This record gives sequence, structure tokens and C-alpha cells, in this order.
Amino acid sequence: MTVEGDVPSEYAPTQVIAEFFKVHGFDGIAYQSAFQDEKGNGHNVALFDLDAAELINCGLEEVTVVNFSFKQAANPYYVRAATEPVSAETRSEEKDAT
Repeated sequence: MTVEGDVPSEYAPTQVIAEFFKVHGFDGIAYQSAFQDEKGNGHNVALFDLDAAELINCGLEEVTVVNFSFKQAANPYYVRAATEPVSAETRSEEKDAT
């Protein structure tokens, strides 16, 4: 099940990994949540067989704030609108000049 707007193909790599573990006898996978508290607490569990575990305690957390921080990861590039078609030769000359 995906959330509206999700792209199912983005889940393919993790589904392949999960299937590998399942085929090799694992009952499930536990992994750190992307939404951890300030102490680093927060885990998710994906069970392949619901009978492989017994629920003894659980809680529901509400995400109230999400902060993102960004930094430049590569050299910036710029795009300009062409006022007229630019030939490959002109583009090559401009590239050589920089």
C-alpha cells in the first residue's frame, strides 16, 4: 500500500532486500526510523510472518515538527533561456571558454 503521491518504483530496492531476507529465513527486519527523537530513539519493524512475534507493548507517536537542513552537494550549474536556437558548436565553444 502506498500513500497518494508516492512512486511505487522508489520502493523497489528495499522490497528486493526484504524479499532476500524473507527467502533466507528471517522473520522480519528492524530499522531506525527517519523520525527519531532527540535521543535517537525510534525504530520500525517489518514482520514477514505476524506469528513470529508477540506484541507486548506499543505506542503511537505524532510527528509535530520536521526540520530539514540543506547544503550544496556539488558545483552549481546555471540554466539560461535561449533567445534563439543554440548550435552544438556554439555550446562547445562556450564550454571551452569557461
